[in-house]
Parts: sequence; C-alpha cells; structure tokens
Amino acid sequence: MNLGVFMLKQKLWKSLGMISLKKQTIITPDNGIISIDWMDDPKTRMLPDNAPIICILHTVTGSGDGTWDFLRDIPKYGWRACVFVRRGHGGHPLMNATFSVMGDVEDTKLQVEAVRKRYPNAFFGMAGLSAGSGLLITYLGKESHNSPIGVAASLCPAYDISQAFKGLAKRYPMVDSVITKSMKKTWIHGNADVLREHCSVSFEACCNAETIMEFWESASKYSGHEDFDEFC
Repeated sequence: MNLGVFMLKQKLWKSLGMISLKKQTIITPDNGIISIDWMDDPKTRMLPDNAPIICILHTVTGSGDGTWDFLRDIPKYGWRACVFVRRGHGGHPLMNATFSVMGDVEDTKLQVEAVRKRYPNAFFGMAGLSAGSGLLITYLGKESHNSPIGVAASLCPAYDISQAFKGLAKRYPMVDSVITKSMKKTWIHGNADVLREHCSVSFEACCNAETIMEFWESASKYSGHEDFDEFC
C-alpha cells in the first residue's frame, strides 16, 4: 500500500511539473554515464555558494525524480541538495556491460569531486537511502581520509545483504516482485545487446529472475565479480 502511494505521488509531481532538477552529466574513464541531479527550485537558487550540501545516494532503482519526496523540503533548511545518479538509472543507457546493483565507489568518487569542484567552500553531508546506504558505508570506509564528507546518515539500511532480500520475498512478495520488475527495467530493458554480448548466460538469468535476490545473483558478473558470494 505504502509503495503504491509513493509511486503515485511521484507520477503526480512529475505530471504537474513540480519536480525541479538540473542534470550534470559525468562520463567515467571507461565511457560509462553517471550524473548529479541538482535541485533547481527558487529557494535553492537563492542559496549562497557556501551553503551546506547534502548528497543523496538513491535507492536500488532510484533516480533524481524518484527521490523528490525526500528532496523537496531540504532547501527551506538552508541546504543545497543533489542526487548521485548511478549507471543505468535516470534514463542513462549502459555504454558497456558494467553496472552494480549497489553502485560503484569509483563512480561515487567522481561525483563527490564534481560537487567539490563546483562548490569548494561548502560543507558536505551525505545520506544513503536503502540500497544507497550500502554504497555510502563502502565509500566512507574506503575514502574516509580523502573525502570531504563531514556528516553522513544511512536510512533504512539492509545490514546483511546476503539475507535481507530473501526475507523481503518471503514476507512481502508483492513488493519484491515490483522491485524486481523495476530492476529489469533499469538495467536490462534497452541494454540487451551490450549485456548479452558480454555474458549471455548472466543476461538470460537476469531476464528470468523472479525475485530481487535472483536478479542480484545473476547480475554479479556485470559488477566485475565471479558470483554473488564474491560480491558480498
């Protein structure tokens, strides 16, 4: 019920033109496409260049638009907000057979540096939403001494990803099914040729996956791992 209401609200805001974001596209060294979606509402435009910035790491199939419910009240507290959009998300095509369900730290580093270059005198915070919380912890764990992030929060994290989504499929199979279909739409639909050429077995397994866990296990090779156990 809550998932349905959330998705309906997102569509309503978008249809009414209430989502105001400006995309900054970044090309990675391996020719991948990621971006930063900046809030571009009237309150944000009035903020000084040294206003604090909150960088959002979105959900498993999220995007800038899909994070609007979280973003929309941030500017009234004097913060500038942006969303780090990962490979395959937000309409980005996959330029090669490389993506990770949880995101990639090297891509996040590029996004952080782009924010730092744009606003060098600002204070930086970061928040991970659901799957984005895992990327946040991994990024901070690897880059804590090099990162400008001064404060961070993980919201709704899965503490053990090897088990969390198995429980979701058992307790809330409808939610698991909706998210699995969204994962296929995010990475598989529109990217079939490049993914199939890289590994036809993994591609077919992703297409046939019926749960989040089955998709994730099938997609492990696309993140540079031999299997899901190595990913974890």
